Amino acid sequence: MQLIRATIKAEKPTLGHCLGAQLIAKAMGAQVIANPSGPEIGWFPVQKTVAGRRSLWLKGLPESFLLFHWHGETFMLPEGGIPILASAICANQAFSIGQHCLALQGHPEVTETIVRSWTLAMAEDLKNTGVGVQSVDEITRDLAQKCASLADISRQLYARWVELLTH
Repeated sequence: MQLIRATIKAEKPTLGHCLGAQLIAKAMGAQVIANPSGPEIGWFPVQKTVAGRRSLWLKGLPESFLLFHWHGETFMLPEGGIPILASAICANQAFSIGQHCLALQGHPEVTETIVRSWTLAMAEDLKNTGVGVQSVDEITRDLAQKCASLADISRQLYARWVELLTH
């Protein structure tokens, strides 16, 4: 927690996915709680917030896009955290701190191999019922196309972070 906090306060490029985003939130003084709508597992759309429309992190991305999720918790926003993505199932999908820190609840990094391995390794999670838990069939339907689209989104998301690393 101290390392994360020090890195962010030093304005070093910082990026967190899922648990990483939750750790960033917690390190910066916010709570991590069970998602009020229950687990979010599968492919669900996220939307830019008002602040997200102005965010350099989301520049060039559509207003809404499909993101892969596998979480039961969410984060509250830390002081200085700007909410940039939201969804119907989980209000806090992403936040930024300054121009150097991005925290994403979802998984833009997944590939077909990762998604398939998670459905096997964490099959127990898929027994949860609720609007936010898709079946293996739903998760893997059109998987190649979904992962290809997500890879395009990821390249744009990561471009800003990579740019920061070079300075």
